[in-house]
Amino acid sequence: MSTYNDIARYVEGEMTADERSAFEVSLATDEGLRQQLALYQEVDTSLQNTLTPMSNGSHCSIPCNRCGANSLAALRSRQR
Repeated sequence: MSTYNDIARYVEGEMTADERSAFEVSLATDEGLRQQLALYQEVDTSLQNTLTPMSNGSHCSIPCNRCGANSLAALRSRQR
């Protein structure tokens, strides 16, 4: 069974080739996992779009104390 961390590692390209292959086999047979992956990717894209520095020079469109986070992976690493 894949976990949230597996999905995050897959999306961020942090899996070994063997891990990635095994995860993709699971994706092929597990509709729930495919839905979780799609949701993760949607949230990650939304966060990247929200937290990316804006063209007017301001840091981002939401208050974040200039944390530097620009993706879910960056946010996760700050929690560790």
